[in-house]
Amino acid sequence: LIFIQKHTSLVLKTIFVL
Repeated sequence: LIFIQKHTSLVLKTIFVL
């Protein structure tokens, strides 16, 4: 579950950058 949460955080960060 932690792994998935970390991945989601990365995706959210990428969206913010875009």
